[in-house]
Amino acid sequence: MRKFLIIVFLFVNCVVFAQKSGEKFYYKNLGWTIVLPEGFEVLSETKTQELKDVGANAIEEVYEVDLEGQMIPNTTLFALRKGWQNYFEANIQSFDVQIDGDYEESCKGMSEIVVETFTSKMAGAKIEVSNGREMIGKREFIRYTYSISLPNGIKLTTIFFNSLFDKTDLTVNILYINDSDGEIMLKLFRESTFE
Repeated sequence: MRKFLIIVFLFVNCVVFAQKSGEKFYYKNLGWTIVLPEGFEVLSETKTQELKDVGANAIEEVYEVDLEGQMIPNTTLFALRKGWQNYFEANIQSFDVQIDGDYEESCKGMSEIVVETFTSKMAGAKIEVSNGREMIGKREFIRYTYSISLPNGIKLTTIFFNSLFDKTDLTVNILYINDSDGEIMLKLFRESTFE
């Protein structure tokens, strides 16, 4: 059940404060500094609640579970989008290896749920998955990349970056259809710094 609850963060957004695109964002507990991309809309709490509901419903339908009241608390540091197809968010949630188990295995299990959910909800889509590690500033991240080819010819790419800071899991999700906007988001994340 833990894997089901962890994966919900893919679709859950709980913006705690509004940031403006183009401004520098600093999160002290992670020692993370990033400049939010220009031309992106900062999502309101209403929009994030809508996405939360859609995501939770998708997970419930695919896995035939009821997540009501069982979601793992997470905090969205920021959530941005440009159009409906280009999306950039950063979430944190607690993760204690003594309680929650092996972090890398959790990320792998999460990836399996992502693939199964995408496969179930996107009929006829071809999904290619690759994974590896990437240094962002001084932090090593586990990276999962999903290249999704839809039957209508649209190609969707989503990339999850995960890193464990003591007992805090940072997940950065970059989703795009427009390659140039995807490159902007990836460049900004890759140029962000961690103390």
